[in-house]
Amino acid sequence: MSITWIGSPNHYAGRRGYRVTRITLHIMAGWLAGTDNIFQRASSQASSTYGIGGNGETHQYVAETDAAWADGSYTSNCQTISIEHQGGLDFIPCTQACLDASARLCADIARRYGFGKLERGRNIFLHRDVPPYAHPACPDLCPNGLNWRYIINKANQINGYGDIDMATAAEIWGYNYNKSALGGNMYNAINYELPGRISDVKKAVTALQATVTALQATVAAQQRQIDKLTTALGSNPEDIADRTAKAVSDKIDKLVITMTAQEKDTAK
Repeated sequence: MSITWIGSPNHYAGRRGYRVTRITLHIMAGWLAGTDNIFQRASSQASSTYGIGGNGETHQYVAETDAAWADGSYTSNCQTISIEHQGGLDFIPCTQACLDASARLCADIARRYGFGKLERGRNIFLHRDVPPYAHPACPDLCPNGLNWRYIINKANQINGYGDIDMATAAEIWGYNYNKSALGGNMYNAINYELPGRISDVKKAVTALQATVTALQATVAAQQRQIDKLTTALGSNPEDIADRTAKAVSDKIDKLVITMTAQEKDTAK
């Protein structure tokens, strides 16, 4: 993938004895051009390894061999490759092109560093997952937030890890919500996290209802056929047995007659 070097003075030289063990996902709360400007200013004291814009264009601010100032945690910064994404405000979308570019980048990082399958909380984190939990809305709990599930699932598919993962209970209720900067506020966790999951559940229920309706129609059709057969044969089991025996006897008689006729022809 094409990556444009921008550069930032805001980083640690090297990894301070740590090694890269994770990816951290962020949202810009702005446009890529604005992020370029901020990260190039030493006074901002902020940076990220990569930033991805609305058209999928990818900029690099810090070498992977150095540690960007992104996570608000020295330990995490020294171990992570951080990725900023356009979006995070009502009027700035996080686009599909941005998500797809991020998935490709995450897949490439995971492959190069031998992460294996990407799993939230193990080798890929949201900014709000990282102590001291100073950014409770980053990257997904904000307007035009990041669809991190799509990124992780797509990256895993690119690297050959198969089907989409189901969200864990912790994800549904807000990852590690008791320790998040939401202050353990369950209302906020539910308010932000659940709508998307509820939508998925509703779709699954709708599909299940359609399947049940189709099965009910099939059963009803089969019942109608059974009713017709019952009417034709009679509902008394003895009557049905007599009719069946007679039908079999008639068939046998015909077979006997046919065989007799053939024997006569042979005799001639």
